[in-house]
Amino acid sequence: MKQNICTMKMKTVLATVTILMLGLAPALASDENDKMEEIIVQAPMSVERKALHSAADPTVKTEVVELTRKLYIGDLDLSKHADVKELESRIEQMAKDSCKKLNAMFPLGDSRSRDARRCVERAIKSAMAEKQAAITAAQ
Repeated sequence: MKQNICTMKMKTVLATVTILMLGLAPALASDENDKMEEIIVQAPMSVERKALHSAADPTVKTEVVELTRKLYIGDLDLSKHADVKELESRIEQMAKDSCKKLNAMFPLGDSRSRDARRCVERAIKSAMAEKQAAITAAQ
């Protein structure tokens, strides 16, 4: 019975917090869109791991590991074409660096270059929506 009461109280608290956060969301969003200071770049990489259930039955699982990094853009004036190009260059460089770090932590097999390219492409793509939002906010 005590557990049910605690569960009900926790659900009530969570519902209240959710409602409060939803009420604040428009205000928070407008502040962020006024001047974006950073963009998130997420570099995902598929990693195969062997899980040994027994010596005769090694099971291979594929997991996705991801490195998430923040890219500072507060020094750019994204109403200027040259700064937009600089932003694109920074995103690409951070994507390459992130994938390189992931590859060092989780070395890939023979298909290293294909998987590394895929990682970089996905990392760049992960930042595109925020990049466009930052450019739009600067206009």
